[in-house]
Amino acid sequence: MPYTRIFKVPDYYASFKCKCGACKNTCCHGWAITLSMPEYFRLCGIECSPKLRRALDAALLVLDKPTPERYATFNTDWRGGCRLHREPDGLCALQLECGEEVLPAICRMYPRAAHTRYADECCCSAGCVAVAEELMERKSRLCFTELELTVPLEPEQKQKDSVSMLYIPVRERCIEILQIEGYTLEQKLAAVAELAEEAENALASQAQEFDPKPAELYIEKAGRPMEFDVAAAKFLASWFAERSYSLLPYAEEAAEYYGAGCDASLSLPSPELALERLKDAEARRGNFELALENLLVNEVFLSGFPFNSDSPTDATLALQALYLILRYIAAATDGSAYAVFRVVDNTSFYESAPKLMKLLVPTRAHK
Repeated sequence: MPYTRIFKVPDYYASFKCKCGACKNTCCHGWAITLSMPEYFRLCGIECSPKLRRALDAALLVLDKPTPERYATFNTDWRGGCRLHREPDGLCALQLECGEEVLPAICRMYPRAAHTRYADECCCSAGCVAVAEELMERKSRLCFTELELTVPLEPEQKQKDSVSMLYIPVRERCIEILQIEGYTLEQKLAAVAELAEEAENALASQAQEFDPKPAELYIEKAGRPMEFDVAAAKFLASWFAERSYSLLPYAEEAAEYYGAGCDASLSLPSPELALERLKDAEARRGNFELALENLLVNEVFLSGFPFNSDSPTDATLALQALYLILRYIAAATDGSAYAVFRVVDNTSFYESAPKLMKLLVPTRAHK
């Protein structure tokens, strides 16, 4: 059931446009698109051309353990693509013939994601090529505003739990830290880790109130972290690339650029050469530091960080892992940022990444 509310959104939200047939890496390729029970039966009975009917009959697949919310999926072709994706022009056959209103909610919303559990917020995932390009190319810091939106999904129930007290002040201070001028992203991520640890302690003690300190104090407390760790970044990028067809070609290209090899290990034939090539790549990209900052801030807002993992400290480890992979891949390869966020969107990234970070030696924990 659609609902209308005032949502907090990133400033690019209102101007976002799908690239449609011009997108070379469509969001309907390589991951499961699920349908609710009403959506499934509506598509089973929709009036359409015989050609589309055959495509729908081949595409609609009831899940092994269906629920009313996740009842069926679009069965993909042998390449992992949606069977309704038209090869000649890249458009959706269902939308083209029957209109946007018949699409499942996830197809109408993605890359947008609305969250209402602790606050009314809506954001776009950088797993979308158009969103990643917007955030990589913009010359200013990401800002947020409010818009009245009609969302084609049931709202989440508002929660009155221990997180509800911390959600807004902690997340907003995390964004403030990431956007503070005059510090490297490594310094700012270390400061976010300090704040996350305080938030975790507040949750554990069931504190009745929590007022984060000013952003500069977290920067001071964190101190100066180690230089960017190419070996750790290579290990993480390779590990996730082995599990993601989207990331794999970019990880292979990056490994060749750095002379690093594309195996999930900390081995680098020449760490000095890899670091030199990283710095050369970053210098060629001009606003690279700002681009990475905007991508991370967007993810923090989208995901409900640092309350999107088993604990705020685990969420911070995942964000640090994301930064390592993103810097390593996006510096070396053009148009690759979206593929990193496809991993975040379509895998158990916030469960796996903290475990991998804990496997690395303490000096690579980036705290």
